[in-house]
Amino acid sequence: MRISQVQTKIRYPAMLAVACLALAGCAATSSTPTSTPTSTPTSDAIPACAAANLVLTTGPTGAAAGTAYTNLFFTNRSAASCSISGIPTAQPVVGTGQTPVGPPATINPVTARGGLVVLAANSGVANVLYAISSADNYPKASCLPVDADGVIITFNASTESPLVTYFPMFKRPICRNLSSTRIAGIAAGDASGP
Repeated sequence: MRISQVQTKIRYPAMLAVACLALAGCAATSSTPTSTPTSTPTSDAIPACAAANLVLTTGPTGAAAGTAYTNLFFTNRSAASCSISGIPTAQPVVGTGQTPVGPPATINPVTARGGLVVLAANSGVANVLYAISSADNYPKASCLPVDADGVIITFNASTESPLVTYFPMFKRPICRNLSSTRIAGIAAGDASGP
């Protein structure tokens, strides 16, 4: 037997032994049960918030690159905790009749927004981030600017019947033909910004 044949005969059993140990280690790891947190609330455990139990307020407005950002706050005033989840639709409106103007807001996917948020009884707060791009950012012929002085926010994810709320706002021009508004999902707390 030549030396190269001896090395090959030793090398293959050694590689086979290492492979078996690796597979055994993987099998032991994969069969270990993982724990799932049981304290995470679900929409089944906490009832959905009702619009009648929420106080709606707007936060301070910030601006960057021709876009105004506003946090819209939902404060639970009921004696029981309730939940809101998802990314709502946002329809700009005008006047006391809340007439829709322009297309609904486009969704702005922001990390850490849109999951289930539980609002504590009597004081829990959640917010969504609403953005209005200046109508001046778009060609007038394709934008057709129109004033909006409010927004209707509708959550469909957390309730059998939608949670529909209205936020009055300062009058701002938006585009009638293009979506010049954006909405991000719900987040816990009253902190401003994404």
